[in-house]
Amino acid sequence: MSTNKIDVNKKNYNDEIELRDLIMILWNRKIMIIAITLIFALLAGLFTKLMVAPVYSTSFNVVARIPSTYNTKYGEYTLPITSTSEYINLMKSSDVLNQTAKDLSNDSNQVSAQSISGRISFGTANDGQSIYQVNVTGSTPEEAVSLANALYENYVEYIEVLIKERAINYYYNDFKVKYGQNEAKLQSNVDLLARYEALLESIPQTIDQKAAMEELPNTNDYIVLENIINPNYTHLEHNILEVKQTINILENDNAQYSIYLEELEAEMAKISEYYAGDRDGVFETDIIDNMDIFKLSEPVVPASPSGPSTMRNVVIAGLLGGMIGVFAAFFIAYWKREI
Repeated sequence: MSTNKIDVNKKNYNDEIELRDLIMILWNRKIMIIAITLIFALLAGLFTKLMVAPVYSTSFNVVARIPSTYNTKYGEYTLPITSTSEYINLMKSSDVLNQTAKDLSNDSNQVSAQSISGRISFGTANDGQSIYQVNVTGSTPEEAVSLANALYENYVEYIEVLIKERAINYYYNDFKVKYGQNEAKLQSNVDLLARYEALLESIPQTIDQKAAMEELPNTNDYIVLENIINPNYTHLEHNILEVKQTINILENDNAQYSIYLEELEAEMAKISEYYAGDRDGVFETDIIDNMDIFKLSEPVVPASPSGPSTMRNVVIAGLLGGMIGVFAAFFIAYWKREI
């Protein structure tokens, strides 16, 4: 029993010595560890100051109240997108970014849509769902503000054209289908009317009761007053009237559809002209004109860079240097068989 106790105490004593040895290894090489830490921190600070370009940030708030439906002269149009946040995210669509890059590019500065996308972020400005904060960064204060303004202008134009174009295409396709369906119904009713009218000519309008009675035996004692109207003839006349009314309705509807289609084709021609001009012009239409998108606040020229953070990079590099210094201290001690 006492022997086991002595062995346990000896093991604990040896463990305590090994821990002291590890601490002494670090203490004996503390200058090396500190030096490596300071070198990494110094290099990170110099690299951040001299090699990394400063980043300037600005922001503006956008109010976007886009209803789910629009009442137009052609009827009620339901928008395919119902969430306001989805409309805000369209600010980073390829069309908006490409047009913004084109506006910002010049002979000495070519801006890509991909680089612009990485400099845009969103944040909700309030607890509601109609006001959104748009954050934009640039290499200079002026560039950040120019990017913010160009981005907003191209975004508003893109949303307006997008909704109007989709509404025009929707109504054009809808009226085109209805016109074709009415044409098929119209032809069917015209054919039916021709058959009814041909059949009407072969049916007598009245029934000669006297002649009919003479053809029957033992009817001489009956008195026949006058001829009666043929019910089949009357029923057929009624059917002809209904078909004519249907034809009249279909013709009137198609006449109206033809007017709508001509108007919409003119609108589609304006859209094609707008795209052919590389979106430099303005697309105007009175189909939908109550877009409710505007800036609640203007982007402000930043007075100081928002990044990169020199202190943060120095701290991170210092921690990394310290870890490498500790690893180097243990490796040297192991190589010299000190542990």
